[in-house]
Amino acid sequence: MPPVFRLHLRALSLALDPAPPRVPALGTGALLMLHVAGLALVARLSLQPGWLVLLPLALLAPGAHALRTRRFPAVESLAPLFVVELLAVGRVGVAVVRGSVPEPLGTLLDLGSAAPLAAAWTLLAQAPLLLPGVSANALRSRLGGAVAVLAGAWAAVAYFGARTSGVTASDPYAYVQMAVDFATRGAPVHPFPLATVLAGWGLPSGPAAPLGFAVSPETGLATSVWPPGWAVPLGAAYRVAGEAGLYALAPALGIVTLAAVWMLAREATGHLERRWSSLAAGVAVVVLATSAEQVDRLVVPMADVPAQLFSVLPVWLSLRAVRPRRGQAGTAASSEALSSGCRRGARHRSAPGLSRTDLLAAGLAGLCLGAAFAVRYTQVLVVAGPLAAWTVTWVVRPAERRRVLAVSAVAGVAAWVAALPVLLYHQAYFGSPFQTGSQELGLFSAQSIPENLVAVLGGELFRSTEFLLLAPAILVGLVALARDRPIALTAVVAWVAALVLFHLPYAALRGRDLLPEFPALAILAGVGVAEAARRAVTQRRAWVPAALSFVVVALLWVRSAGVLRATAPGMPYPAYGGLTAEQRRSFDRLAALVPPGSVVGSTLNSGAIGLYAGRAAVRPAAWVEADWLAALDRLLGSGRRVFVLRDGDEIEPPLEAARMRFMVRTLADLSLPYFEAGGGWSSQQVSLVEIETSGR
Repeated sequence: MPPVFRLHLRALSLALDPAPPRVPALGTGALLMLHVAGLALVARLSLQPGWLVLLPLALLAPGAHALRTRRFPAVESLAPLFVVELLAVGRVGVAVVRGSVPEPLGTLLDLGSAAPLAAAWTLLAQAPLLLPGVSANALRSRLGGAVAVLAGAWAAVAYFGARTSGVTASDPYAYVQMAVDFATRGAPVHPFPLATVLAGWGLPSGPAAPLGFAVSPETGLATSVWPPGWAVPLGAAYRVAGEAGLYALAPALGIVTLAAVWMLAREATGHLERRWSSLAAGVAVVVLATSAEQVDRLVVPMADVPAQLFSVLPVWLSLRAVRPRRGQAGTAASSEALSSGCRRGARHRSAPGLSRTDLLAAGLAGLCLGAAFAVRYTQVLVVAGPLAAWTVTWVVRPAERRRVLAVSAVAGVAAWVAALPVLLYHQAYFGSPFQTGSQELGLFSAQSIPENLVAVLGGELFRSTEFLLLAPAILVGLVALARDRPIALTAVVAWVAALVLFHLPYAALRGRDLLPEFPALAILAGVGVAEAARRAVTQRRAWVPAALSFVVVALLWVRSAGVLRATAPGMPYPAYGGLTAEQRRSFDRLAALVPPGSVVGSTLNSGAIGLYAGRAAVRPAAWVEADWLAALDRLLGSGRRVFVLRDGDEIEPPLEAARMRFMVRTLADLSLPYFEAGGGWSSQQVSLVEIETSGR
């Protein structure tokens, strides 16, 4: 292999040698000209001339190194730039052959996302030039941390940049409404006064509340079918930062979750050298941060990411509470205890026993488990992870049994303490601590298992934008942890298995229901990549680690290119139940068009009408036609004005029925979500109409 290729391969695998040999002068000049032409093409195609400054910036490190060593610049350190330059050439080739760049090639060849990644890769490759005297192994030991920091920085920009400007639909609206009520009224229940009026007329009062709320005809108070736990931190954010705080909290917790995944991955890979343990954790952070489902559920204030966070923390803390100490090997898990002890022993007492750190970790694990239940009831099954870890510890380390008993007891008490407020809420509003407002148990049946099993394996977890392309790495990670860290693997597998098995009979299963288990698969993928990298660097052939680096980056790119493009600055992110800034302003405009005391008919925007416009809303499609027409007679006869927002397919039949008896006139078109039959939705102009009596 020619030396110039070998040097570029070493740069791609982050193993650049700052010492000679260097590329000769003629080759250096030719490569620089290639990069100039390539970056000019990137700037032209991406319509971002700013990328032209990338080359001068990229030359800072090799230029300084050349001045220091008085040799030709290390042009091979620019090797990662060839990746984005080749994408640009590929984009031109596709456009010439096809006449345009169709999807999904347009997303895969998106230069706006690829250029920053190539720049970051170049910066990492140039680390030996920036830090002379530091060995390649020392730099690699920090690679995982660098990757995690870069992923976290991207996530902070992307998550907060894509966050919603408001909420609508069912779940997103419900969580925000509960939070506002908790902050302003002290309880996550909401009054719908129109419900009592309708009940007094002998009409069903349910349509006066948004979907997902059960309203009392006597009091007009409504409770939500969703757990109240997420309303507490959301309400606190609302008290501190107003409406903006509501929409910033979920992205912030998304960043915190990435840190929790880092900690759990490091705990699960305690047997590895620091560089490989950090690499596994860094890859896990990247995989979770760029998950399409993950981003969908944190740009709106849904409870999925908080449920995920409080699922990761108990598993990490439970493993932390029974972490092996030096001198406790000699059991069936001796390899785990020895390897973990060698790396971590300096931070622990050499004699076995129960420490304050163990008890603190156990108490926090229990509190987090209780919080997981408060946020999403089904997450109580996360307890399978800690129980599995403690059970295996009990079996393979008999000397630790007293410690395991104490840890599990403390965690159990703490979990009940954290869950107590929710149980009291159930008692107060549903008559029993273990009665909830949800009726979804009726959706569980054995007939749903085969269909859901196919959906989970093929449509939710293992699709191209999630874990399909990473399946080989996950398999390698499973084998590696089974060999070296059986307790950690048992905890992770039990955590995932308990929740997946529970959800298989659920007829309405969706990807978001499994989101709290995504970190486990991300960690296994990270362990698999680290294991492959550990073996690759032992090979004498320079192309092996470079090829592995390229394959890993390529797989992550193909998996995440859509998310990177969708979260680019200035792009409105199309999250279900989210509102753009223009749509949020449309509710203010609706409030100006609809006088106080009026009633607005709607579909899934009914909650947002009350939250933002402050107007009473009903769902006409929830009535039979006779009740809807009777409600119109009563409302108009009492002097109320009635409007209808044509924001969904299901509003058209009631509106058509109203046309047969009343006058209907269009007032304005508003930019709002439109909800289609079957659950689809789109952003478009929807009409606001008024229903009037013929004599008005």
